[in-house]
Amino acid sequence: MDIVPTKKHEKKKKKTRPVVFDRNPSEFRKHIKHFEPSLMESIMSTTNKGVIQRISKYAFATPHGVKANCYAFFLTLPDIQWQDRRNKTQPGDKCKASWSKIPLNFSSRGEASNQLIQRVMCDNGKNGVVNFIKPLSVGYPDYITQIKLPEGYILGCCIVGKSDYHFCRREGIDELLKNQAFKEIWNTKNINNVRKQLEERKKQGHTYCWSHVAGWSGRLKLVDSDGIVITNPVDKKASGNAVRHLYKDRANHNYNGLHYDTFVAFFILKARKATVKDDNKVPRNDNLVNSALRDMGMTNTTINNMTPVNFQKMKIRPRMLNVPGMVTSHLKAK
Repeated sequence: MDIVPTKKHEKKKKKTRPVVFDRNPSEFRKHIKHFEPSLMESIMSTTNKGVIQRISKYAFATPHGVKANCYAFFLTLPDIQWQDRRNKTQPGDKCKASWSKIPLNFSSRGEASNQLIQRVMCDNGKNGVVNFIKPLSVGYPDYITQIKLPEGYILGCCIVGKSDYHFCRREGIDELLKNQAFKEIWNTKNINNVRKQLEERKKQGHTYCWSHVAGWSGRLKLVDSDGIVITNPVDKKASGNAVRHLYKDRANHNYNGLHYDTFVAFFILKARKATVKDDNKVPRNDNLVNSALRDMGMTNTTINNMTPVNFQKMKIRPRMLNVPGMVTSHLKAK
């Protein structure tokens, strides 16, 4: 589904100042106490922002010569995993459990949310690459989008609608403003004046925004369906106990009638370590990739600087985490 925003950023939207802290609040520990102990302690003691420093050039190029949908983008795959694909990567593709092949029950948002969490965790959770943050009975805290994470870890989330799901990933505003690829794209075509929006959010005290990829319809985006830079990935109409504290600066995730109006969960991921199913891939066409990047306004120098030097497949030697059964009783079915 093409979820490219169709509305221009025509009016200013008042934004609130986010919660700011040097280290994660002590109460956050209860949301991650099921994590592997050393990871939990690292999360509680770190002052690191918790964003990636390098965005893969293939995230800009998709679907030209390489294909990645929202789920593959959210996983922040190593470059070797960015390939052309016969079919879109789906949660549960790698999972061997029979329940992972049952169609998602979109008629019940609560059940679909539970199914999605289980499949995401079954794909990459057992090796500690993806970690489900529990909302608990109190719901996610209002500062969840601002949490600090150890180097190499990032924050992502999942949302769902009446017939589809979607994934988003947190980015650092400073990192985006310094990104040469974005600078060149914005100099060529900047429909929603994203650079100005990011600069305004930074002045308002924001450190983060959220990115996503629209199926196979185009490159990564930083705005919602209204063309507004996303600082809170929860949809305006989302209800339920899990997101009751996340009511400020909500996004509009209604894309051409496909409305992702239910929030599923937040996840902590280890960047460049997740993998997707290999039997779905087709060799990447780097000529098409580079041509698409040039069409966006990128120079050959920038494209070459973004090209990984070593494409040897990363060998993952994971540490096993104790991941309990997924519980989503906090979610309110619609």
